[in-house]
Amino acid sequence: MNAIKTLMISALVVCVAVPAAARGRDKRGAKASGAAMLEVREAAREILEREGGLSAKAIEVIQRQFEQVRTQRHQLRRELRQQMQALREMLDAGSRDDAAYTKVIDGIAATRVKMDGLRDLQIAELRRQLTPVDQARLIVVLPKLRKTVRHAMHKARKGRLEQELHEMEDEPEE
Repeated sequence: MNAIKTLMISALVVCVAVPAAARGRDKRGAKASGAAMLEVREAAREILEREGGLSAKAIEVIQRQFEQVRTQRHQLRRELRQQMQALREMLDAGSRDDAAYTKVIDGIAATRVKMDGLRDLQIAELRRQLTPVDQARLIVVLPKLRKTVRHAMHKARKGRLEQELHEMEDEPEE
């Protein structure tokens, strides 16, 4: 059961990356070129269809499910980042306030529990909406999908860097 849960969580992570990429942002939240993000989404869809054998309907179910919880997921990530930042600041300042550390650590733990609960809900919903065969196909194609999305995102970031360097070369010196 844990292996299935781990694989479904991996599917969720990949499916989160594809819609995020399609919205034109990389994992750091930086805006990426629309054309590059469209390529990422199309490459992912092609992998799911061609190599995974998933139908357009199954792919739509996956993407729709993740869009439904996107706001909650982003809110929880933001909350976790803020809590981690507070913890780093306390450590950097050399704080000895055990109660403050406990409060922040308890907050981090609670946020992670909420994130796990959200993932569990997503897994349950995907399992409810996808057939066992589609679930199996998704699990099998995940490694290839992860690699493709990671490569496409890297290419998009590299392209932006090269474009910025080219623009800097073209600027007249003062």
